[in-house]
Amino acid sequence: MGLGAGTLAVSLVTVPIYLRTIGEARYGILTIVWLLLGYFGAFEIGTSRATAGFVARHPDERGRIFLHALVLNLAAGLVGAVLLAVLFPLLVGHVFLLTAPERADLLVSLPLVVLAVPATTLGFMLAGTLEGRERFLLLNAIQLTTNVLLQTGPLAVALLIGPRLENMIAAVVVTRLLMLVPLAWAAFAAARPFPRLHLEGVWLKRLLGFGGWVTLSDLVTPVMDFLDRFAIASLLGPVAVTNYVVPFNLASRTRILPVSVTRALFPRLSALGPDEARRLGVQTLRRLALLLTPVFLIGLLLVAPFLRWWIGTDFAHGAAPLGQILLVGAWSAGLAQIGFVTLQAEGRPSRVAWIRCGEIPFFLGVLWWGLVHFGVRGAAYAWTGWSLLDASLLLGTSGLLDPRTSAGLLTGLTLLLLESWLVGLHTPLAFPLLIAAAVTLTALVLGHREIRRALSAFGGAR
Repeated sequence: MGLGAGTLAVSLVTVPIYLRTIGEARYGILTIVWLLLGYFGAFEIGTSRATAGFVARHPDERGRIFLHALVLNLAAGLVGAVLLAVLFPLLVGHVFLLTAPERADLLVSLPLVVLAVPATTLGFMLAGTLEGRERFLLLNAIQLTTNVLLQTGPLAVALLIGPRLENMIAAVVVTRLLMLVPLAWAAFAAARPFPRLHLEGVWLKRLLGFGGWVTLSDLVTPVMDFLDRFAIASLLGPVAVTNYVVPFNLASRTRILPVSVTRALFPRLSALGPDEARRLGVQTLRRLALLLTPVFLIGLLLVAPFLRWWIGTDFAHGAAPLGQILLVGAWSAGLAQIGFVTLQAEGRPSRVAWIRCGEIPFFLGVLWWGLVHFGVRGAAYAWTGWSLLDASLLLGTSGLLDPRTSAGLLTGLTLLLLESWLVGLHTPLAFPLLIAAAVTLTALVLGHREIRRALSAFGGAR
């Protein structure tokens, strides 16, 4: 949890400074560049998750697995870089709604953005090695430092040199490259001993077989996770992206706990048999739901006053309703991670990929309809609707939804939707009534023993 909490703390400090220093338009464009790098990071072809899983299952073969994954990753990263080099001018010139100077700044930065792709993909694979060896403390320290520098580096450049996009993007790329050094050192140390580098068809096939399905899922998932911002940039411009992305990032940061849990859960599930893995997945899902639901109930109440304090009343007027919608989606997206990681750990990444591919038409249709009829708020409805559908399919397919767990999740969702509606009506009694209902109904559905176990388990983890 330290990684996400630290990143969130830095965001809370830097975002208002960014908006004052470079303006909403430039911040929206910088956000698009970050998203592009995150999306093309999927060209690591699943080597991060494949490496983590196979290293956990075959610790004696970790050096061999690492070297094969490294070769595959470097080759795929170069392919991703070439593809971005081809697509980037098209996106900048014809897709995003930009002014002529903004286009010029971005096109000058093309070599830097392309260079960042293999650096990003390699970083994911090296992190997967540390996850497979359960070196989470060291990995969190490196990634926290990287995330802090990625957020503060461009801002420092803007304050010291000026708010040119070219210079800020250069700071992002330089940070990616520099932070590969400690990550590579830690991953090589964790993967030793190494055999002679002799590529074996068996390991290449196993890594590609698992990683190929993970890659398909990783390429499809950002379509739903990022396309809303790309669509807003194309139809409404970069200022609208900023108005959307600030509450979106706040909602996404609430996934700190689910991401931390699934990172630790995947290698353990990979090493267990199907029955034991399923039991552990159900227990984790219940405990995570017990802890997340009250947090999100509080978040729905506080999002508007927080945005007013953090950025300003005018900004909060439009962003707070978006945050309330997106928080419901973030709740379901966090819980969906348990189903996602369970399927992958059981060697069924193809199920995840097929589910995500099937969701694309639904998301695209709802996103287009929402933007046309509701503007930016329509994108929030579309993303939350997709998150709820995705959670239902992943958790159901993974076999984690027994009757008691399903009842508990439906109770939590009902409470979140009800409070979101009441908060929108500015009802002062919404919060105390719903907190009382949440405690009572959750205890009835999941049981007081499960609550104590959840608090004990996550308290011990901290």
